[in-house]
Amino acid sequence: MGDQQASLDKIKLVLSTELSLPDADVLEVMNLVNAKLSKVRMRSTSRTPKQADISDLLQSLLAGEKEYVSNLNKMVKGYLMPIRTGIIKVKMQTMLGIFSNVDILLNVHTELLRDIERVVAGKN
Repeated sequence: MGDQQASLDKIKLVLSTELSLPDADVLEVMNLVNAKLSKVRMRSTSRTPKQADISDLLQSLLAGEKEYVSNLNKMVKGYLMPIRTGIIKVKMQTMLGIFSNVDILLNVHTELLRDIERVVAGKN
């Protein structure tokens, strides 16, 4: 806490001496800085470091899974469905080689995405 106060004092000194701001402006800036610090302190004390790490990990996992499911859906709608309906002509062997497990992947990852969303929302 002492280091933080020293840093705040330095900011105040720079504002008043080096930038020559009027006292009222220095006070306004310092109030804004202190208000922001209070919000940061409240956030950091409301969760343990382990909880914060887990929360960050879940958010990252959720974002990655959303993107992956979205890309799989685009692939199915943009390529696989037109191939299956004959709009795009591709040899069966080629289609099976490229898309053999796309439906399974899409189902598994869609369900995984739902599970992750439930966990993140606290409905596990």
